[in-house]
Amino acid sequence: MKLFWNRHQESLATDLDITWSLEFYQVELPEMANGPKSWDLRLGLTEFLLLEGQNPVEADMVMRCAATLLPPAAGKVFHWGLDLRSLAREDLFRWRRRIGFVAVNPVLLDRLTVRQNLTLAWRYHAGWSGEESPLDPEPLMEELHLTDYLDCHPRTLPPEVHLLAVWGREFLKNPRLILWAVNLQELSNATLGTLLPVLARYHREQHVAVCIAGSDLAFAYPWGQRLVRLSGDSMSTHALPGLETRPLTASLTIF
Repeated sequence: MKLFWNRHQESLATDLDITWSLEFYQVELPEMANGPKSWDLRLGLTEFLLLEGQNPVEADMVMRCAATLLPPAAGKVFHWGLDLRSLAREDLFRWRRRIGFVAVNPVLLDRLTVRQNLTLAWRYHAGWSGEESPLDPEPLMEELHLTDYLDCHPRTLPPEVHLLAVWGREFLKNPRLILWAVNLQELSNATLGTLLPVLARYHREQHVAVCIAGSDLAFAYPWGQRLVRLSGDSMSTHALPGLETRPLTASLTIF
């Protein structure tokens, strides 16, 4: 079943020696209790990174900065070797198409149905109509258990269906970098059991970078490749898999 497709008209500049999809260089963010005062963090082109130890507000701030939606107080943020915030507005928006971002409190457009919100990616970014799209979104909607909600408006959705609809929209953008700020208290095992296999398959099949930030990310250890744990102003790095964690069956009891 084909859920994703490769569609990127913009190509990375061939004269750049690109090593990282995301790089924080001496980045400073205000009001951060957990994490270094100055951030130096790099994410590989196809790496699955877990950034653990921050509360939802802090995790959301870091991921918004990584998504170019929040400027750092100091330092630089690079994407594929480029300082995107230094680009002209039109160029910045074009490069943002490569970034999928799910915030702690993600937003859908209330005036659109779930189906219209999901297909907004290709209708807005690529200028396609539904008939012109090279991808049938129905399999992805089924995978995310959204089929029964496609004609609903976001304000009528249960919170976890709303979250899965946001993920559907971001997947259909076909991003090369996925950023997720997690509030674990608002996630159930059922939602994680629906979402994580789709995210893991997207990472594996599309060869993209993924960064998840939150207070406790043990639920994602089986999928992660590197864990960066924050405590106060210290930062420690651990390889994944191989890190001792509680079993997946304890994290996702539905399996």
